[in-house]
Amino acid sequence: MQTFADCSPIAGRAGVQEFLFGKYTQQPVLMQFAADEFRAANRPLYSDEVNQISLYHRLQTIFYQKEVLSYHSETPAAIQDIFYPSVGLFLTRSQILCLAVKAGNNDDNHNHNDTGSFTVYKNGKPVFVDIGVENYTKKTFSPDRYEIWTMQSGYHNLPTLMGLDEKDGADYCAQNVAVLQETDTASIFMELAGAYPLSAAKNSTVSPSYSRTVTLSKTKNTITINDCTNLSDVILNFITYEKPAVHENILQIGSLAAASLEGAVLYTIEVLPITDARLKTAWDHDLYRVRLKMTGPEFKMEIS
Repeated sequence: MQTFADCSPIAGRAGVQEFLFGKYTQQPVLMQFAADEFRAANRPLYSDEVNQISLYHRLQTIFYQKEVLSYHSETPAAIQDIFYPSVGLFLTRSQILCLAVKAGNNDDNHNHNDTGSFTVYKNGKPVFVDIGVENYTKKTFSPDRYEIWTMQSGYHNLPTLMGLDEKDGADYCAQNVAVLQETDTASIFMELAGAYPLSAAKNSTVSPSYSRTVTLSKTKNTITINDCTNLSDVILNFITYEKPAVHENILQIGSLAAASLEGAVLYTIEVLPITDARLKTAWDHDLYRVRLKMTGPEFKMEIS
């Protein structure tokens, strides 16, 4: 879910196709984003074997690359909140923070089990990230798709509940989704227990619950993650680009950002080796997974 300009440490994921889509749907902001990314990539124009670009797309690049390279929009990019109900995608920004949150369900096209996950960028640099997808193989489109680690909710910014990760399918979804958009703050609330196969917990006298509220304060330039649950076994997973460290109740993410922690303790920090050729076009070094164990019914993290 890489959604904002400069959202990858390796530029150039957008290009001619995104530019043309913006052109024919009259979106100058998208055109400018695609043109800037195309210029920044500085890659060979007619070859991209790693990302398996088709001959048709290569021909588009040949015919339109001069127009893209010379494009400069007179329309400045507006900072606005956007919510797409059909897919449950919520986007909001402050002057230095970019936040994307995914509600929806686990039956999207090219689905990953990532309902409730979020990404955060600060000053155009990645803080909490979405790993992406490895090179396509036969397994990618087989019944064993969700054995691939990048498809699993445990490798997104999501909890593992009662030892279980999310399940694929339209029935595994966020519920009671609510978006609040005000002048200085923007937030999204959702109930996530339904995205997990909690059949054993559902047979108890109390229905399982795991709610998440994500709030951006535009004046304070902070993002707050507030999770509440009635489940007793919760491991929180967070994927970071910079090397993380936990000191008492502070999660330090490189030199870029820090997050205060309430209601959880460090479980482990893991290195996620980036060895796949396709992932290497998005990330220039290994990523990291921070795992925290909730100590009570509520968890709060404030990112600044």
